[in-house]
Amino acid sequence: MPRIRLKQNGVAGRFGRVYTAFVAQTSRLDTSISPASMITKLSSHKPTKGDTVYVLYAAGAAFWLYIMEEPLALKLVIPVLFVLGLLMPLTSQFLVPAMPVFAWVLTFYSSRFLPAVRRPPISVTILPTLETVLYGANISDILTRFTHPVLDVIAWLPYGVLHFSLPVVVSIVIWLFAPRPALQYWASAFGYMNLFGVLCQILFPCAPPCKHHCPALAFRIDT
Repeated sequence: MPRIRLKQNGVAGRFGRVYTAFVAQTSRLDTSISPASMITKLSSHKPTKGDTVYVLYAAGAAFWLYIMEEPLALKLVIPVLFVLGLLMPLTSQFLVPAMPVFAWVLTFYSSRFLPAVRRPPISVTILPTLETVLYGANISDILTRFTHPVLDVIAWLPYGVLHFSLPVVVSIVIWLFAPRPALQYWASAFGYMNLFGVLCQILFPCAPPCKHHCPALAFRIDT
């Protein structure tokens, strides 16, 4: 009985710390939805060199929205809602730090609409060659010689599930327990890392080594 009680107290203690952190963080949030305060801040703001990044965000968003093959109404709704969110203190405190993430998502989605004639050719040999040069062996060729459904599941879990869910979990944990600027740094690092990854794939597209080594896994490259 004492052991069970200790376990229950331990679980209750953990949930208590989470709840306390949640209450503390939500109490610091600006719950105002009046655009007046944000307009006042913008009017009194003095431009700095760091503000250049927002110009780049706007230029990138304009380009990707322009080539996006979606109804015009939807293409107009996206920037309108985003601007409205920036004008409200309640939502702007989340949208501004998350701008690198939004830039990545918009770039990732709209890159599919780039004309095929403007895309560089996709290489299926560079990555296997780099593996041989860097590691002294063709690792992809070795790995594709043995396949099993269990290995497929093991590979699917980090890339198909954790790849999308863990960033959300990490963001929540950082927001609850880390100092306030930590979440902004995390969002910037996460967003820029993925944004540069998408841009790299657009400018220098390479098919995965399995395309070259495993005909059973080969897929058709249309773009």
